[in-house]
Amino acid sequence: MKNRYKVAVVGAGWAGCAAAVRLAQQGAQVTLFEAARTLGGRARRVELEGVALDNGQHLLLGAYERCLALMQTVGIQDNALSRLPLQLRYADGLQLQAPRWPAPWHLLWAMLSARGLSWHDKRSLMTFMLRLQRQHWRVAAHLNVAELTQTLTHAVRQWVTDPLCISALNTPPQEACAQVFANVLRDSLGARREHSDMLVPQVDLSTLFPDAAARFIQARGGEVKTGCAVNGIVPSHQGFLIPETSQTFDQIILATPISRTQDFLKNLNDERLSALLILLEQFCYEPITTVYLKPAQRIRLPAPLLALNSDPLCQHYAQYVFERADWLALVISAARIVSGLRHDELITAVTHQLCHALNEPIQPEVARVITEKRATYLCTPGLQRPDVSTPVPGLFLAGDYVAEPDPLTHYPATLETAVRAGERAAALALQQCQ
Repeated sequence: MKNRYKVAVVGAGWAGCAAAVRLAQQGAQVTLFEAARTLGGRARRVELEGVALDNGQHLLLGAYERCLALMQTVGIQDNALSRLPLQLRYADGLQLQAPRWPAPWHLLWAMLSARGLSWHDKRSLMTFMLRLQRQHWRVAAHLNVAELTQTLTHAVRQWVTDPLCISALNTPPQEACAQVFANVLRDSLGARREHSDMLVPQVDLSTLFPDAAARFIQARGGEVKTGCAVNGIVPSHQGFLIPETSQTFDQIILATPISRTQDFLKNLNDERLSALLILLEQFCYEPITTVYLKPAQRIRLPAPLLALNSDPLCQHYAQYVFERADWLALVISAARIVSGLRHDELITAVTHQLCHALNEPIQPEVARVITEKRATYLCTPGLQRPDVSTPVPGLFLAGDYVAEPDPLTHYPATLETAVRAGERAAALALQQCQ
């Protein structure tokens, strides 16, 4: 690699930060651009009543090996995440928890000892998992999750697989890709015991990785420019010019949301990008809404993460509630169902839902609603994703929507997917530097 090869990474979400860290680590001269003042993209810190919370709650898994390795690289301590054994706990229903036993005994015991499921339900779930394992976690490409799980009992679908699908893929089971869901089950429940561990952040999401990534980059001579919107890139004989800075870079990694990436590519007016632009047009999006409640009295949940029985017909919209300092964060994935509600209506609905689940009165002192309108893409069967590389030399894509090298390793839009894509983009950029 030639000395101090100049690479611009546009977008400081988790994908962009991952790419910039790996480039800086290998000696490239990196500049990371972020339009916002806070790093993290759709997984970032927000301030509510003077408390650092998040624009949406994220749960990591022990299977997120690249995320965890990169956090370690930039100096994040183990205590930034609380590691819990696999568990699915409802205040008013199912309780399933795995012991710290070797796989697959931990999962077998969790299913056999689950409270709230009949023996018929447990046998249905175990048969389903064994069938997927015998199929090497391969399913027909056209199947959705509802079709994949149709042999399960109603209770297992209601309490286990449907909530897992909605939280992992942010897509309703009737629309969600069965193969991606099977991949998630394989790498979490069907792998080593520690891969099924649930990792609950103990700090805000910007602190959890992006802020430390910025320090890591700057310590190696790179630049991190926040509050610096890049509105276009201009090809030149020396590489790519970013007009806002009058700087030219040898390579560009676009780690921006899909719609913003489309804008960049269209403005290049390059026929080689036509097929890629058509591919990006197919993506549809699903929101995630988080309702933060600060009760007048301190509420202690039975667990740091509690599942809720979601039933839109009863105006029970939230699927999970997290305990965050003095706040309770109620998460509504696949949030199209609440898009027509006013904030006060939604706050009232989820407060009543939580009161019903905990069987105690709750009076919010403060309440806030945060919606990421394009939190993730709809993870549907047959969805084609773009590669990290583009037909334009020196131009790469990074984000949770980018394809994995093998469809059997495709994940939904998660922090792990974003980090993987960022690292692959950095690796390809480095190859071109040779």
